[in-house]
Amino acid sequence: MTDQDVASALDRLEQLLAAPLEFPNAKAVADWHASFKLALAGAERGPQWPALKLRARLLGRQLQRRQALLQEAQRRLKRDLTSFPTSRRALSAYKSLV
Repeated sequence: MTDQDVASALDRLEQLLAAPLEFPNAKAVADWHASFKLALAGAERGPQWPALKLRARLLGRQLQRRQALLQEAQRRLKRDLTSFPTSRRALSAYKSLV
């Protein structure tokens, strides 16, 4: 692995973050994370390494913001579902399955 593999992994993260928020793909993010950790473990940490670290930090912050937005949307959805009597039963049934 090289620093270029890390750069490629960051390119893939940028593509994931460019996808609409309405269609999150948790599996794609998990797959990306596994490949990123592998690339990171084998990185050479050459002259371009400081720029790669900065880029990774910035993209990590974007990912955290997206996660916060999705968690807030999930909280709103749960709140909305529990506001209806039949939805409370459905949500309770769903929770027992998960």
